Amino acid sequence: MAAGATVLGDKKRELERKIRARELVFGIQDGLLSTVGLLSGVSAATQSRAIVIVTGVAAGVTGGVSMAAGSYLAAPLGHLSLLLSWAASIATLLAVGVWKGVLTRRPLVRSGLEFAGVALGAAVVGWIVGRLFGVDLVG
Repeated sequence: MAAGATVLGDKKRELERKIRARELVFGIQDGLLSTVGLLSGVSAATQSRAIVIVTGVAAGVTGGVSMAAGSYLAAPLGHLSLLLSWAASIATLLAVGVWKGVLTRRPLVRSGLEFAGVALGAAVVGWIVGRLFGVDLVG
């Protein structure tokens, strides 16, 4: 019995290590793409270094909190929590895009949809990369 428990414990730790590696790669990739995309858009829309810096700091902090909240929500309930996380993320992205439109004096709906579309596109690419790494690490 003790040998079997040790083998199961070793397998569990190995699987947890692989899952953490996958989440790390996904998180870094997703955070970098969305932040670079956001800063590129803000930089193109304004020539203000201060706005670009504040946006970068805000994106870094909110991105980290968002990833942590999404991971927390997705863990216990699987699919429902993931859908709620996506819905909250999309609503937030639309709101930030509208706010960007206010700051840049661009059409609000267009700015919101553009911002959310670019960020969600980056998230989908990140998800695909995460799935690819997940197959290699776990399989």
